[in-house]
Amino acid sequence: MILLDIGNTHSRIARAEGEKITVLRTVKSAELTQADIPADPEGTWGASVVPAVAAKLTKVNFINAACAGKILDFSSVDSSTIGADRLANAAAALDYGLPVLVLDCGSAVTIELIDENLRFLGGAIAPGRKVLRQALHANTAQLPEIPLSSRLPAFPGPNTVEALRFGIDRGAAGAARELIEACEVCYGKFNKIVTGGDAEFFALALGLFAAPVDFTLRGVLKIAQKQ
Repeated sequence: MILLDIGNTHSRIARAEGEKITVLRTVKSAELTQADIPADPEGTWGASVVPAVAAKLTKVNFINAACAGKILDFSSVDSSTIGADRLANAAAALDYGLPVLVLDCGSAVTIELIDENLRFLGGAIAPGRKVLRQALHANTAQLPEIPLSSRLPAFPGPNTVEALRFGIDRGAAGAARELIEACEVCYGKFNKIVTGGDAEFFALALGLFAAPVDFTLRGVLKIAQKQ
């Protein structure tokens, strides 16, 4: 089976053989076409957060809440608005001990909550570090867009670049910590998993477990296997 994880910036194409997942290539989502996806007798399943890209891929089965509803309980939420990436994360998280909280860190930072009864409890959506950088650069006259760094700044910045890094990166880590704490005030303690393209930074900053790189793809596979 071929698996796709189509994000806002990049897409991963992988092959599943039983429970083994091998990432074949990563491409820019805006450039992904059906020709990039190898044929497989077991078909192709994907999760996409970019409708315009998904619309071009006519031979792909895309997961949705109806598919995910075969392994998760969405009775407490409006499942029609939940992104496919969050559905896949929730499915993958079932292997990590319930109740579980997934912190997915990419263009957006999202939280998915699943309780011990397989109920999806909702979560949070916030801007990621790259989006925060882009927003400051785009909406001010002099602030540059600085590159991402894996380190959490220890001291207030002595210059503009380091001040941006200190403000954005510590602010993003602090926001994630606050969101997690607020979720646990509402529902009690969760096992916690960090995934996504920026997972290394957030896992180190928060002292949390970083999931394997195939985490979201594994969720696509789990949902596809139940169809």
